[in-house]
Amino acid sequence: STLYNYFYWTQIRTYGGVASKKLEQHFLEFKKEAFGVKKDVPLWKKCLTKLSDLMTHAIGRLYVDKMFDTNAKETVSDLFELPYNAFR
Repeated sequence: STLYNYFYWTQIRTYGGVASKKLEQHFLEFKKEAFGVKKDVPLWKKCLTKLSDLMTHAIGRLYVDKMFDTNAKETVSDLFELPYNAFR
């Protein structure tokens, strides 16, 4: 039925690139023909993108913990406080 085909191809589109090497190769050929893709995205990048899509806040927190200077919070707070106080 049409509904069955829709769900089937939705799953193939979603998981086809990471299911198996053979299916991944077929999926790449499809993307080349349909969208003009030259080469496939590396698996690590697919995983990172999927993880980032699913866990946006957690990934953001990891980034902030690693890259954010603790003194920067005070500096930014001061920068926002100046115009806020000026318009009070």
